Amino acid sequence: MGIGLAAIVLLLLAGCSNDGSPSNGAVSPDNDTPDAAITPVTPVPQPPGVPDTAAPLLTTAQLGRINRRAGEAPEPIATRDLNDAACQDGLLTIETSSETIYAALDCSSFWDEAIAASFLGQPAAITLEASGTRFRVLIETLDGAQAEFTVGGVWLQPV
Repeated sequence: MGIGLAAIVLLLLAGCSNDGSPSNGAVSPDNDTPDAAITPVTPVPQPPGVPDTAAPLLTTAQLGRINRRAGEAPEPIATRDLNDAACQDGLLTIETSSETIYAALDCSSFWDEAIAASFLGQPAAITLEASGTRFRVLIETLDGAQAEFTVGGVWLQPV
């Protein structure tokens, strides 16, 4: 049996119980803990500095997308320009050409000026994740720079 086929068989078996029937207990890929045993994450209270008109993120949102294929130029789809990003007093603020994103973040984990130069002014796709187990902001530029922040909550305001 080839290695690829063996890997597929192992993946299929991992989703089954001991008797070969499909498993009804999902497992977290990070630590093999059943989903029911994972404590859900709730957003922190809205930080000062977030306008009352900004809506809390309740489900994952994809703001633009960048398709990448081997040997081809990246294809931007509904990307937005990353105009500014700053973190002060526990509040991450990301200004794009389409919206302003606010997130509760320990600012010590935010990028410095040298890293910011790789992002600001660039077309970007942004994933705002609200999965029940974490809140996350993922920024990807057309040039290939990526930044990921696990945050305490996300609020979104269209421009």
